[in-house]
Amino acid sequence: MIEAFDANDNGIYTYDEAALRKAGVEKKFNDRGFSLASVVKRLNYHWDDDSDGESKAELQAEEDARFQEASTFTGEQFVSELQDKWKGWLPARAVVQEAYNSRKRYDAHGRIMVVPWRKEGVPWADHLYALEAASSEPAASQVLYVLFAESNEPGSKWRIRAVSVEGGGFENRKDLPDAWKGVRDEQLDQVAGIPGCVFVHASGFIGGNKTFEGALKMAQKA
Repeated sequence: MIEAFDANDNGIYTYDEAALRKAGVEKKFNDRGFSLASVVKRLNYHWDDDSDGESKAELQAEEDARFQEASTFTGEQFVSELQDKWKGWLPARAVVQEAYNSRKRYDAHGRIMVVPWRKEGVPWADHLYALEAASSEPAASQVLYVLFAESNEPGSKWRIRAVSVEGGGFENRKDLPDAWKGVRDEQLDQVAGIPGCVFVHASGFIGGNKTFEGALKMAQKA
């Protein structure tokens, strides 16, 4: 988080912009409007704000108030990030470790991992990548799909999530089958040959089934 702030403040790009242009890589959209830096920037004094009649001291007081608002906002985000890491992200490591160690119960090659339900969901991706990097397992044993319940209620529906390529954003190691994408309910049952299907997202990164057994069959078939 600090590195990102520092880079923005000092004009350091995430990627080598010249290399991207040379390779013909273009952004699909501009995300500058959705960052902490952009929020802080909006708290600056606007060049066309009406300041007629205000004294130098009053203008300085307004600037100080804007700075305090930006400082408070940024501090709250830092604390929120810190709490998320030590209350949620870090404790999840042990949960994901256990799920990773048990994955061959569901697929002989270890390509399916079942994460137990926890309130608000378990942040598993970072830990999975780290565990795989430290493992001596072959690349063919990479986890392709993660299963998790929607809730801890009896009879809860289950989700199947394709694992993203590490650092790849929305690119998955293996999408759910093309024929399933954007299909729902009974029609998906017929297409997949698996009962209880609920949906598969049009991009193929996530799907659902009414039961764990159904979600597992979807993962195994995929």
